[in-house]
Amino acid sequence: MLPRRFLTLITGLIAFNSSLAWGAENIGGAKQLFIDDRIIDSLGSAKRVFRQTIKTGPLLSASTAWETRRSLAYPTVRREGVNSWKMWYRAGTPSGERAICYATSMDGVSWTKPNLGIYPHNGGNNNIVLVGSETFVDTPSLFKEDDVYYLYCIEGDVRYVIYQSPDGIRNWKKASRGLHADHARIVKSGTHAPSSHNFDICLGVYDQYQKDYIFNFKVAHKEKLFGPNDWQRKFCQHRYSGSLDRIQDTPFPLVKSRHELADKTDEALEPGTLRAENYGIGMYPQEDGSVIGFSWLFSIDSHNGLKSAGGDGTSDGFWHYGPINVMLVYSRDINGPWMRTTRKPILPRGGSGSWDGGMVHTANTPVEVPRAETGGASTDQLWMYYGGANHLHNRNPINGEREHRFGIAKWRIDGFAAIEDTDGDEDTITSRAIRFSGNQLTLNADVESNGYIKVKVRPAEAGADLKGWSDAITGDHQKHVVRWGGEDDLDNCAGKEVILEFRIKDAALYSLDFTPDA
Repeated sequence: MLPRRFLTLITGLIAFNSSLAWGAENIGGAKQLFIDDRIIDSLGSAKRVFRQTIKTGPLLSASTAWETRRSLAYPTVRREGVNSWKMWYRAGTPSGERAICYATSMDGVSWTKPNLGIYPHNGGNNNIVLVGSETFVDTPSLFKEDDVYYLYCIEGDVRYVIYQSPDGIRNWKKASRGLHADHARIVKSGTHAPSSHNFDICLGVYDQYQKDYIFNFKVAHKEKLFGPNDWQRKFCQHRYSGSLDRIQDTPFPLVKSRHELADKTDEALEPGTLRAENYGIGMYPQEDGSVIGFSWLFSIDSHNGLKSAGGDGTSDGFWHYGPINVMLVYSRDINGPWMRTTRKPILPRGGSGSWDGGMVHTANTPVEVPRAETGGASTDQLWMYYGGANHLHNRNPINGEREHRFGIAKWRIDGFAAIEDTDGDEDTITSRAIRFSGNQLTLNADVESNGYIKVKVRPAEAGADLKGWSDAITGDHQKHVVRWGGEDDLDNCAGKEVILEFRIKDAALYSLDFTPDA
């Protein structure tokens, strides 16, 4: 009998040779965004252009007697139907408590802080829904499962806990054991973590396609870089399959660091950076199994309470100073590497002196908003709520007080990157060999008045075209149906190894999708 290692090698060779014989990328019926070259063989003269967000705000700031101006952070938002929006966020009281607060909206833009009467601050006239039973609660992510609300957050020295509530407002109950960071287990994983409170920002997202949850968090690792208090904090993540109601039966995983989200190139891009790290990350799972990430890139420019860190020239005894921008990252497999094809911030901080001029950070996940509720947009939109600060991390602004507010970063659906004709001449784009399911091809594209997109389908091997050049696609639409002589049927192409060719002129192509004929 062959040893296991030889069987593994043989199995790998078989799989490798099979991939040569069946070299087409099998995309099934999953939508494909053009964020990278996964299905692209040649762009011809066309260019991939990344879209920075269109920012709206500020929308919400500290407006009550018990909220401090510098305390608002980490919004998590749910659109639960027409005219029904809900937000949970972190705020702090003048006495130093950190609390989770609640706001509502009819349109996602104008927000109301209801007087809930649950906590006594300011005579009970406040919107606090939870104050931690330990020292504080922070960085909330909200989920709804079987009509029960669940809150993933940091709590005091326990860290990374799950609460549940019947309405997301009252009667919060903490999982008795739950997803929590056992300090000994964290240290065993190779981290620094000198005490149980040395863990950091955590966010979570539900993956509607994989039917599970992705939790991310940071812990301090053993590397000390620029001083006794400056350990390297590393981004970690964990997938959880199953109901959040049963998460208390699941031990916290051993930590596997994922530090690919900041590197030496990032340090060179921001003047004065000593080192860069991922401060936190919002996530947006995709139908094809990939995950788009919104990495909070922290460019650390000084440490250990240096006097240069305070706007007034004094030291506050803390560490880690500098700006935060949001970068677009993605992973084709959440357990694999994170990648970037652009170093330009997808959500940049504002100009000097602006309300978000020092730091920006995102919600745990964006909200998909139907066109009818976007206020005139040509397609459905993606709204990522974000927090902005008028100061750098742990540094006072040049003028006035530190202040945090919330805004919205908006893209069209699939609108992070587009393949564009940028010279006004017709360009030809060629895909890799793919196999798909479905019998209708739709494109998310914006075509100018004098432009067009045409599509041809040919076999990956030599042979006659399966579909010649299509009818011209024009206009701006999220789901252009591709037709050939007025017919959209692709039954003779599905399941075969095919190559797509696109002719585009004065157009931007954001994604493609093979679907059943409606």
